[in-house]
Amino acid sequence: GDLSPLFRRDDLSSQQHRVQRCVALRKTISVKRTTHACAKPLYAALPERQVAQATKAVTSLRTPKLRGSFKHTRCGRDCLSGRQFSTTMFTMNLEHIGFNVVDPVAAAEWYCKNLGMTLARQFGPPQNGRFLADKRGKMMLEFYHNAKVIVSDYRSIPPMAFHVAFTVEDVAATRASLMRAGGAAEGEITVNDDGDVIAMVRDPWGLTLQLLKRAKPML
Repeated sequence: GDLSPLFRRDDLSSQQHRVQRCVALRKTISVKRTTHACAKPLYAALPERQVAQATKAVTSLRTPKLRGSFKHTRCGRDCLSGRQFSTTMFTMNLEHIGFNVVDPVAAAEWYCKNLGMTLARQFGPPQNGRFLADKRGKMMLEFYHNAKVIVSDYRSIPPMAFHVAFTVEDVAATRASLMRAGGAAEGEITVNDDGDVIAMVRDPWGLTLQLLKRAKPML
């Protein structure tokens, strides 16, 4: 069944949430009676009555044979933890980053023309939103104009405080191309200790883009 109500913490205290989580897991995972030495410390902050409830729920669980299981440092056995709860019950991936800008239509056109992005979805006035996908189709940028909230002064934000990074084959050539299209260079091209070639360029609206070529790809 849908367990989402058990994970909403709006009307549950932290203590109640922990107990509810244990009860929910006990109902959804095949069980085998086992005791883990590290179970009780997870609930050390709970009142004694709730400690008993939580420990009973945890000790009725069988550790699932799942990718990423690990030996717990406290008890030395394969065991469930908050980290495993999150990785086994939920799958989360980045989808998009949204930017409130003055002219989302113009921004979308510039990114498609100069950075090879493609229009994945759009909606009309008053926000004129545009979702742009990268060439791999795994990540998107969203540009829109919401008059009810501020448009950030992107130009005033230091590059190392916030930037959007693109991997490119030729950093110098891409940097020069973006500058001809209305971008502005932020510093010079550099090479870090890992051998990555990096350059910073602001788009026409002041948002900092990082152009990089990894010596060894990270993704």
